[in-house]
Amino acid sequence: MTSRAELDAFIELSRHIVRASLRSQSIVSSGDEQPAVSEEGLSRRISSEVLEQLKEHSSTKYKFIVNTFSVKRSKNSTNGINAQALCYWDASQDAHVEELFENENFIIHCSVFILTH
Repeated sequence: MTSRAELDAFIELSRHIVRASLRSQSIVSSGDEQPAVSEEGLSRRISSEVLEQLKEHSSTKYKFIVNTFSVKRSKNSTNGINAQALCYWDASQDAHVEELFENENFIIHCSVFILTH
């Protein structure tokens, strides 16, 4: 069984991994330069990077669900998105981390569900 202190420490590490991954993507740089990647490709790349780093830093006690979505901003249209995730879990043993990144080109949201088994 995982202690709450151990889980809290892993939550902070997960939050750091997600933030670093979102901010490290050169494709989401600010400015007039147009990104050369699709929203799907960007979301897949971020999700893969986050999952690999989580697996590197965790023990076999945890399972992860990484959910990333991105919206390409356009000056000529209004974009809207709504996403939900629901789950049933043990709040004393499982956790959720999410981060939002925005700039002129993209809105990117990444959620990580940390499940203890």
